[in-house]
Amino acid sequence: MKILLSGAVILALWMGVGTYWYTCQVKGLCANSTASDSVSGSKAPLKKPPIPKPVKTAKWLILQDGQALFAFSDFPHLKQDAASVMLPDPATSFSDSIYNYLLAHPNKYVTITGKYTADEVYEGLFANLGEARADKIRQMLVEAGANPDRIRIAGQEENLSFDAGGNSSGGIAIELHTMNAKVEEVVDKGITNRTLYADFGAVKFQPDPTLASYAAEVKAYLEKHASALAHVTGHTDNVGSTATNMKFGRWRASKVRNYFVSQGIPSKRIKVDTKGMDAPIASNETEEGRAKNRRIEVHIK
Repeated sequence: MKILLSGAVILALWMGVGTYWYTCQVKGLCANSTASDSVSGSKAPLKKPPIPKPVKTAKWLILQDGQALFAFSDFPHLKQDAASVMLPDPATSFSDSIYNYLLAHPNKYVTITGKYTADEVYEGLFANLGEARADKIRQMLVEAGANPDRIRIAGQEENLSFDAGGNSSGGIAIELHTMNAKVEEVVDKGITNRTLYADFGAVKFQPDPTLASYAAEVKAYLEKHASALAHVTGHTDNVGSTATNMKFGRWRASKVRNYFVSQGIPSKRIKVDTKGMDAPIASNETEEGRAKNRRIEVHIK
């Protein structure tokens, strides 16, 4: 009997070590692994963004349909002839505030208007310097987790005042609006066909703000389209066997499904599938290509 028990213990230990080695070292799915499951790098664990406190002297107002929604005690700062936008400490939480609002209001979108003067010098990809400045703010919102399809940018010529050092306060206007049919069409197209790169491949799953935002949008979309289903498909790189990668693809897709369910989406509206390593979108010969292939695709139809 003792020999049988000892053999069972040794077998269990061997299986546990083998599973750890394959999962962590070969596939790189453990939390402390150096392998990445994200093309752009993983974000910090999801936190509830801070809500700005009321300020006694409001300078920079973020509007909703013409009415003040958020107020900050200092303006963004611009540099003459430059696209850069510097945010002083009192205004740095603006991106978290807007992200939080969009998370709770899936029918809203953002317009960002960057100001510029006619005599400012600009050579770049955008139509004017104001639009380039607006894009800097757009990037901050996207990094906070906002859906880029829900952000519009524009430039507006205005008589900005620059000091002797070429500095100006203000020059950025942000307003939230209710979506019209044209904006909703663009946003819905992005919601129904989305490729996700996040930490869903790690053993310890931690949703990031981008996934939280997307889950809220998927929930709202399914509520509007009663017959639609979300098809969640897991993909992997070519490291390991075909059978094992099919397993990991389904495992990753299941993590996204479980998170969607935790956010209030009925499980019966979600279908999970796996393609394993059979549908790469990049070469598996490089780490960058393999990282692109480790993904989740969501199609709603």
